[in-house]
Amino acid sequence: MKQTAIDALKRLRSFKIKSSVWDDLPYTRRAAVLVTLFRNSGGDLGSILTIRASSLSTFSGQAALPGGKADDINETTYQVARRETHEEIGLTSDDDALRSQGYAMDYLTTLPAYMSRNLLAVQPSIAYLRPINAPSIDDICSEHYNNRIFPHDFYSSFNHKTDLPGIIDSHAFSDSTEVQEVFSVPVNKFLYDNPKYYTGKPVDWGGLTWNQHWFKVIRRHKAIGEVGWLSVWGLTANILVDTAIIGYDQQPAMPHRQKGQFGDEEILRALHELGKLPEERNKKADLNIQFKEVFGKDSPLLSLRSM
Repeated sequence: MKQTAIDALKRLRSFKIKSSVWDDLPYTRRAAVLVTLFRNSGGDLGSILTIRASSLSTFSGQAALPGGKADDINETTYQVARRETHEEIGLTSDDDALRSQGYAMDYLTTLPAYMSRNLLAVQPSIAYLRPINAPSIDDICSEHYNNRIFPHDFYSSFNHKTDLPGIIDSHAFSDSTEVQEVFSVPVNKFLYDNPKYYTGKPVDWGGLTWNQHWFKVIRRHKAIGEVGWLSVWGLTANILVDTAIIGYDQQPAMPHRQKGQFGDEEILRALHELGKLPEERNKKADLNIQFKEVFGKDSPLLSLRSM
C-alpha cells in the first residue's frame, strides 16, 4: 500500500466528533451511509459506491454510497450503515461471518451529519475493508508498523476488471431491489478538478448556497452500448470530498467549503430547534423548504455550505 494511503487511514482513524444532532432527531429523520475504503489494485484507497436501481422512488439511477434510513430509535449510525450495506451489496454486517469469508472490517470514524435533499440527517461512517491476512488498522497505527510487504494472496483478492474487492464480486447483489451496479473510485480523485472529469458550480436551494460537484468516473465494466462513465455528484460527492480532505490532509483544488467545515450539523440543529424536522415527514414541505424564510435572509447559516 502506498504511504499516502497509509497516512490517510491514520488521519481518518484519529478524526473525532464530539456529538451529533443525529442522536437527538426522531429516527424517521435519521439515515447513514458507509464509506467502505479498501486497498485497490494500484495501492491507493478506493471507495465502494453503487448505482441505485431505476425502480426506487427517490434518487433512482444515481451514484450513492451504500446506506439508508434507520429502522428504529436504538440503531447507531454505524449499525444502520452496516445493515444497509449488507442489504444492498451483500457485504455482511456480522463480523464473524465476514471473517469466515476471509475479510475483516475495521471501523475508522464517523463524520458529522449531512443534510439530504429530503431533509434527512445523513451521517457517514468510514471503515476499512481488508483481507484477514492483511495488516489491521491497529497494526497500521502502531508505532512499530513499517509498511511490510502484503501476503501474495492479498493481491489476488481483487477483481482487476472492476477493481473491487473479490468479496463484493462474489455476492449476487443483483438480488437487491435497491442496487443495479457496484463500482469503486480512488478517494484522492475527489481532491482534483481535472476538466475532463470534473465540473462544478454554485447552486441555490431556498436561499441556501453551496458549491455543487460532478465527478465523472470511468466505467470499468460495461456492456456494449452502455455509457462509458458514471457521474458522482450531490451529497455523495460532498461526503467523499470531505473524506479525502481529512484523509489526505489536503484542500481540494475546486471551491468547496470553508476550511474545517464538514457536514451540516449547525443547519440541522437549527431546523430541529425550530420544529422543522418532526417525526412525521411531509415530503412536499421538506422538498420545498425556503431556508431564507426559516432562518431569516441575513442568517449566517445560509452560507455555511459555501466558501
